[in-house]
Order: sequence, then C-alpha cells, then structure tokens
Amino acid sequence: MKTDLHRETGLLQERMDKDPRCRSFSWKVLRQAKLAVGATTYIIPGDTALTAPPFFDNAVRGDSIMWGAKVPGPRVINWAGLSGEDQDAMLPMLRNTSDWILFALAGRTKPGTTSLLLEGFINPMTTKGTAFRKRQWWLSGDDELAEYDKKVEVWISSQHKISRNLLDDLESLVNSRSAKDIPYCGSEVVEGKYWTGTEAGLMRITFFPGLIYATNGSLDKGNMRAGFYRHEGETGGFCKVGRNEEGSSSNRAEYAAACITLEDAIRYAGSVRPFLLLTDSQCLLIAIQKWIGEGIDPTMKDSPGGDILREILELLRNRIELGLFTLFIKIKAYKGEFFNEMADR
Repeated sequence: MKTDLHRETGLLQERMDKDPRCRSFSWKVLRQAKLAVGATTYIIPGDTALTAPPFFDNAVRGDSIMWGAKVPGPRVINWAGLSGEDQDAMLPMLRNTSDWILFALAGRTKPGTTSLLLEGFINPMTTKGTAFRKRQWWLSGDDELAEYDKKVEVWISSQHKISRNLLDDLESLVNSRSAKDIPYCGSEVVEGKYWTGTEAGLMRITFFPGLIYATNGSLDKGNMRAGFYRHEGETGGFCKVGRNEEGSSSNRAEYAAACITLEDAIRYAGSVRPFLLLTDSQCLLIAIQKWIGEGIDPTMKDSPGGDILREILELLRNRIELGLFTLFIKIKAYKGEFFNEMADR
C-alpha cells in the first residue's frame, strides 16, 4: 500500500496535474454517464487512485488496476490523456461493443492519435461548462469545479441504446456553470470505504443511532442566511436571518442555523430522539460552552447574537430535562466533507 501510494502521488498524480491533456471530470457528470449505460468500469488515463471516482466497481488505467478487475462490461472512458498507442489498443473494444460512453477534449486530432469521427462513432454533444474538478483538488478534498479552455466531446457507439432523456441530462450537467460538485454519499462498492476515510467517516457518524444534522450560516453583502441538512430523509431547511440592529455577522447566521435545526428536531421527531449536530463554526461551540457548568458568568446582553443564543439555550435546556442525548461536533469546512457540503447547499 505504501509503495502504491507513493507511486500514485509522487510519480503520477503530480505529473498529471501539470499535463493539460489530463483532466478529472466532475463526479456528477461521471455518475450520470454511469447511469446512462449501466457502467461498472471507469477507464482513467487522466486520473489516479487518488482522484478516480469510487462509485465504479472497477477502475483501470492501462495495465494497472486501481481496484476491482479488468473485465468486459459497460464502461465510461476518459479519453483525454490516452496515448495514441493506448487509443489504438482500445479501438477493438469500442468497435465491438455498444455499452460505453467516452469523454474527449475537442480540437484537431493530433498525429499519432485516433480520430473517433473516422471510426464512425456518434458525437451527440460538444459543449463547455464547469465539467471538471480543479487541479490538485485531491490535496484538500475540495469539490470546487473548473471550466478549462477546450470544449468536451461526448462519444457513443452507433449501436447505442441510450435514451434521449439520459443524454439530455448528461448534456445539462456537462454544460452546467455550477461552482461545486453535487455531494452524494453512496455505500456501494468502493464508495462506502471512501467515505469512511473522511472526517465524519472516521468518527463513524453515519452509525449514530439518532438524528444527524449538519448546519451552515453565511454572510454575503450584509445578507445573512442559515441552513441545515438532516441525513434522515436527506432533506433540510433554510431561512434568512433578520434583526440588522443586532449586527450582521457570519456568527449570527451560524447561531440561527443551529436554532432552526433544534426546532426541526422537535417538529420531526417530537424531541424524543438522540441528536447530533455537525458544524464548522468554532464560535458557536465556544458561545454555548460559556453557559455550561460553573466558572464563567456571561451575560446575554453582552453576547453577540444573544437573542438567538437565548433560543438555542432554551431548546438545549428542554432536551436536558428530558434526558435526551445531544452532541455538537466541530468539523472542517471546504474539505469536500459530505455533511458539511450538504449543509452548505
């Protein structure tokens, strides 16, 4: 494992990050492509084991198997980054099968590489959008997307059986201008193992026997917004935060997010189930901590966002009186953590 990790990072991924031919497509695009053909294999010349999407049964680069096996079956192919020799080696499979989708970069075919058009394959779309993950995203886990200089070509077999609706959905995603990828926490194949390596996964958050929430507050040009994600039911809520006389701050928005989350737990579960809240706000936890136990004698009047904090403390007091387990946990922001990203949406 150590040898493989060293090879994938130092010898391959860092070199690929500098190669303009090598691009990591957004996972929302690849999920849709997988759905369109029922793909089980991803061919990844432009990715390594560090960047390949974990929701395929098999991930293959040349003769190297990242995971799974090198077997026949439906596949998604990242053509960008393949050498002319590798392209030629793949042509017999493309000619003799129809259950595949291929992503390429638009432009003139370079000498020594294969012309997909001359092979008689179908190009149902050529478009441009934020269809790629940013270079070196794997260093932080950030899921921000990028739009590069070349358009994306999507190729399929002339004998394909892909519905027009699925292709339209794929084109919409490739053409999207979204700033971030779409979070998704699957449990199939390698993906379940992938998520156990995140911050929440290492704490085994998904095994918590109660309600799991994640919150987020934001301040943009004086406008405060608060939202939450509830894992059970995969839903959430949000609100605008008023009372400008109290001052506009991201901390006030974070307080509001925690408050509406506690209120949702009452409406949703009658306030009788264990409760876990994930937040990226250290200030929220510090503010609440001041009111726990003895030693510190704060006053609500001097507390920023004291009106919202008062509501939070009252809701927490009610849970304590009912003997209900309640836990707030600080997690990092902007690291591609599923729960934090869902709350951020």
